[in-house]
Amino acid sequence: MRLRRRLSSWCLLLVCASGCLPRERFNKNCEWTGDSAFHLDLQNPRDQQHLIQDAQLVDELTTRYADFKHKEPFGYEGHGGLLQHGKVANDCLAKLDGIIETSHRVTHEQILDARVRRDWRFDAAVVLSFAAVYALGAIWTCGWLANYFSRDARRVLAAATALSAVVVSGAGVQLLGLWATTAEMLRIGNDHLGPRRGASIPWTHHFGQLFVGGILVFLVAALLRYRVLSDDAETSTEDSRPHTILLR
Repeated sequence: MRLRRRLSSWCLLLVCASGCLPRERFNKNCEWTGDSAFHLDLQNPRDQQHLIQDAQLVDELTTRYADFKHKEPFGYEGHGGLLQHGKVANDCLAKLDGIIETSHRVTHEQILDARVRRDWRFDAAVVLSFAAVYALGAIWTCGWLANYFSRDARRVLAAATALSAVVVSGAGVQLLGLWATTAEMLRIGNDHLGPRRGASIPWTHHFGQLFVGGILVFLVAALLRYRVLSDDAETSTEDSRPHTILLR
């Protein structure tokens, strides 16, 4: 239990340490703050990252502004993208994009391109952290199967393992979607992703490959777990045998 808590803490730290939007620049008034005017050289990786962060920050500020404006006619924040058929959100988006174009001397097309760019470090942290948790879960499940089914009935254990691999992998794919969505909410600092940002999460487009990969990881975990249990059983059997002392 202690190991799982530590692993969860490290995974959360790893995810939050990469690609997060600057919280100090958040507001609900569609205002552009915390930035200075200077020319961005998009051949420079640092300037590229600056534009990516600015473009994605505009997306977040637009969402916050529209959700806040939704409170005026309906009494609660949320679903602001639907206000006036999207005009409220689009006006804020155009305003902030225009500020970036002027202050950093970039084109609208360059901003649109930067907005959909993903930070590979963040996405790698998400999938690798989940893979670690999934592998531990698979090892625990295989240990439970070995204890529940007699190791002498190898065919039964093999069938149970194969069926469990399919079930656990299917559940793992769904949990990865929740894991990635939660990580994205932490990254942008908002639980309102919206359809565009939700669709940008890369793992939601590869469920088939992830399902097959989950089965393979489970089977590898099963082989390793059963081998360890088998070695432990052999060692225990040898230790329990009586030892004969030869006297000359």
